[in-house]
Amino acid sequence: MNLFAYFLRRMRHRWLMIVLLILSVTLATGLLASGPLLADTVINIALPYRLRSSAPLDSNLQLTSYERLDVIAYQSLNTQIESLLQSHFGQHIANVIGGARTNWLVPWYMEQVVPDQRINFRYYEDLDAHITWVAGGWPQGEVLRGEVIYAAVTESMAEVFELHVGSRLPLSRRDLDSTPALWLEVTGILKAQNAQERFWFGEFSPLAVRTEIQYSAEYSALLPMEALFRVQQELFPQARCELTWNVLINPDSVQFDDIPGLRRQITALQQELADQTPSTVVESQFEKILASFITQAWVVRITLYILIIEIMFLALYYLMMVASLSTQQVEGEFANLASRGGSYSQILRLQIAEAGLLSLFAFLAGPGLAMLIVWALTRFGPIAALEQAEWIPRLSASAWVAAALGAGIGLVGLVAFVRQAVRHSVVTYTQQSSRPERAPWWQRMYLDVIAAGVALLLVWRLKTYGSLADLAGVPGQVDWLLLVAPLALLVSSAVIVLRIFPLLLKILSRLAAGRRGLPAMLAMWYSNRNPTPVARLILLLTFTIALGILSNGLETTLNAIEYERAIYASGADLRLSVNQYHSLTAVNSQAGVTAASAVWRGSGSVNIRSYRNFPRFDLLAIEPYSFSRISRYRDDYASLPMGTLLGRLVVEESDNTNPQLILPGHPGRFGIWLLDHKSTVTEARLVEHIYVQAKIQSAFGELFLVNLHLVQPMDRAVGDTAPEYEWRYWEAILPELSEESYPLSLHSIWITVRPSAFTEYLSLDFAIDDMSVTDRVTGVSSPVEDFESVDRIWRTNNRQTTLQFTRQTPAHSGTGTLVFRIPYNVSRTGLSLFLAEGVRQAALPVLASPEFLNATQLRVGDECLGYINSTATPMVIVGEVKYFPTLYESTGRGFLITAREPLLTLLNRERRMPNNPNELWVGLEEDQLAEQVRQAFPDALRTIDRETEQQAIRADPLALGLRSVTISGMVLTAVLSLAGFATHFYLSARQRATVYSVLRSLGLSTGQLYFTLVLEQIVMICAGLALGALLGWGLNQLVLPSLPLSLGNRPPTPPMIPKEDWPALLSFFLALTSSFLVILGGATALLWRKNVHRMMRIGQD
Repeated sequence: MNLFAYFLRRMRHRWLMIVLLILSVTLATGLLASGPLLADTVINIALPYRLRSSAPLDSNLQLTSYERLDVIAYQSLNTQIESLLQSHFGQHIANVIGGARTNWLVPWYMEQVVPDQRINFRYYEDLDAHITWVAGGWPQGEVLRGEVIYAAVTESMAEVFELHVGSRLPLSRRDLDSTPALWLEVTGILKAQNAQERFWFGEFSPLAVRTEIQYSAEYSALLPMEALFRVQQELFPQARCELTWNVLINPDSVQFDDIPGLRRQITALQQELADQTPSTVVESQFEKILASFITQAWVVRITLYILIIEIMFLALYYLMMVASLSTQQVEGEFANLASRGGSYSQILRLQIAEAGLLSLFAFLAGPGLAMLIVWALTRFGPIAALEQAEWIPRLSASAWVAAALGAGIGLVGLVAFVRQAVRHSVVTYTQQSSRPERAPWWQRMYLDVIAAGVALLLVWRLKTYGSLADLAGVPGQVDWLLLVAPLALLVSSAVIVLRIFPLLLKILSRLAAGRRGLPAMLAMWYSNRNPTPVARLILLLTFTIALGILSNGLETTLNAIEYERAIYASGADLRLSVNQYHSLTAVNSQAGVTAASAVWRGSGSVNIRSYRNFPRFDLLAIEPYSFSRISRYRDDYASLPMGTLLGRLVVEESDNTNPQLILPGHPGRFGIWLLDHKSTVTEARLVEHIYVQAKIQSAFGELFLVNLHLVQPMDRAVGDTAPEYEWRYWEAILPELSEESYPLSLHSIWITVRPSAFTEYLSLDFAIDDMSVTDRVTGVSSPVEDFESVDRIWRTNNRQTTLQFTRQTPAHSGTGTLVFRIPYNVSRTGLSLFLAEGVRQAALPVLASPEFLNATQLRVGDECLGYINSTATPMVIVGEVKYFPTLYESTGRGFLITAREPLLTLLNRERRMPNNPNELWVGLEEDQLAEQVRQAFPDALRTIDRETEQQAIRADPLALGLRSVTISGMVLTAVLSLAGFATHFYLSARQRATVYSVLRSLGLSTGQLYFTLVLEQIVMICAGLALGALLGWGLNQLVLPSLPLSLGNRPPTPPMIPKEDWPALLSFFLALTSSFLVILGGATALLWRKNVHRMMRIGQD
């Protein structure tokens, strides 16, 4: 019989073993190939999703230019820009939308200028296809007739200013103008067909109401292209028109491999624009978000690889175990062949042929199995929740390399032991198999101990550095020594178990020998005499359990971190960004609201003499008591309890506060008397150079500014000559407010001087007298301050200005008046007069982040001078916090937390524009109530709720990809555990059939045989479960805190704290154990069916 015929006969005889080996090698190869395939699939699904969910400037391009040109020149420039964009980005461009807008104008409402709002005129390309006319339409004919501009307005602007078609809205060029300069006549009112459409470019939509630090609202009136440039040239002939091109990128056209090319094209576009049109710049974060995605994709790839490497290691170990058991099965056959004249080369060719066919099949089928695994995960796993659920994986080179690796290892494992097997004859093989195995060479040389030492060193290094990826460095830069630390821990655990477990079996064998009963002694005796297969099976179970716990830990930790990062980002169950302060009483009265707190968010810089540039910081000003009841913290946010740190922000009421002047009743008008006089240089009068405003405070603390207008004396006609000194009355109309806003109080009086005043006055002398209010309901006038008493102390925000209470200057009424002088070249931001009884400027207590302390070299207890809203603010650092809700160190600026009331008191004393709390943090009874509470505050500029944030984080494809790996890890744990045990039991049954046949011939019963096997496997199962649980817990503690994983396009703050779902794991362990016992019963039945006299023949099998 030739070798080929014998090969075919051997394959037929061993068909069950061949099928088992094919399944084992193919499964391992498919799992190896699925690793890089899954990582690539997750990242390519995540990129379009990330672009679609990002802000417009993060996922698109915006070109901005400031030019002085007419409509023809604009059309030429527009053609040039679009040509450049097409040449650089081509297929990635979905649309290019051109636009232009004029300079800003200030609106009037109810016969008063609105200084904190402004309006411009705007053109936006292709607008007709995306709007619906509520009333009217585009202006017809000439759009500029004298001082009237004909334009369309948005529905929101029409509602605010109570406009309809034909209405005229007064406009001024400056917020301090005493009369309107222009009028906007409404020709049409429009709204967006779909405000969420990408065409509108988010917050940059011409229909959106925008807010800035100094302005509560910015509106745009719409004009066609030709009309817009006509208005710009006529009204602002010396000004440059702002031109924009919103470039919409098609997210589905961008693949991960396209990112380097896109980044190069953005740089090339910027350079080409600088050469051709220097005033045109690219204002976009698109390049940065692409770079950020590379970094985050690499971090996620690392996370996937850590899990996948464990899966690969487990699959390879399973493959090597099966190959080793298979080799042990054919050692007897090879010994027979060698005894009957078979040469080493013949036997080697025979085994290589068999192993080669198996490995070739696995190499060809493995990638297909990998695609099936990844497709199933994307179709039925967590990723299926995305729109790209039908994504079809594409085989990459890395997948084929991984498949080749698996097939190659399978080939080597099946061939490696041939040389050792053919050294024995049938007799020497039988003798050798009945003796205890000698310790392997690597144990005799203590290489396992060295490996364990190296693994411990890598683990220590990972715990010391604390991160597997350097997010602050070059994207994709990874310390591979840190990355292999978890794998090194697995390998070292394996080799240590292989050294220690035989000693444990020897102890158990001796204990069993001293007890009555054959099954226990027999189980321990056999395991002790042949410990290597037992140890291998225990290692398989240890690794599978460890992988299961790591997968479960990542899943449980992801669930926990989703909530923690969502509540960190939102701060509370609901956070509202507002430009109008709301009474906390009104907020708390809403159904479902459990608590509320008002917060002021801003930024500033700190004056450090040793620094050329002042370090910047983000700032959150809170009210400690209400804030502590609504926000949530973890113990690792600070070294001290958060309650203790917030208590340090409490400021006594006498510090940094100023008293208020109560305005009685429901005032509809507020007035003061100012002394007017002529210039010593010209005939100009003082009233021609000043603007007067009053800052009013409501009962619940909201501040608003009203303009006071000069009232012509009743007894003097227009044109009559005024005396040299004359008291003039200034009056403001107060808005009608809700009942809870009363009583109102006067916070301060602001006098702003035009720069031209100092060309006619070397100094400005003021006198003020008789403040009064007129009740809105009764019309009765009531005095507020007559300056007849010195009980009230008035101060100013300018140190160069002197205040004097005097009876020498002729008063408007009575004998007392307040006199003050502004010297030349005093700051023209505005002079404030406020009550100052008991006011002392104490340093603001602040909590500082580590980044701020490192940047400024300050420590807890140090004082420094900060600048907040351009206001000098003394601060003292009272504590350090690593993390604080809604504040992130990743901005590179550091952050501070301080008390709200002292800060706002200082800012409102020094700055003319009101500074009110700009955020409301709301606690809810149920998450579902967020939308209901949100609707109660329609003026909110932005709302963030914890539930929506958590859903956004959970929907992140990168997070879903990780969950897919955790699911595959848990499934693999079950599959490989069961497959490993089944394979081990089957092959062990074949190998030990002769031994158990002899015992059966000596009277061993079925129950004794089953009990022997059960006891032997219970030892292995318990050992594997215990070691696996310990190793899995250690991997969780090692790996999870080291992952700077960003989910939902949010910074990795706060960091992950490892968690395990032990009840779920216990149920999983019980299910596995039950399955093992079922398999054990099958193995027992297989052994019992063996023919005793046939198995007694040496070399039969």
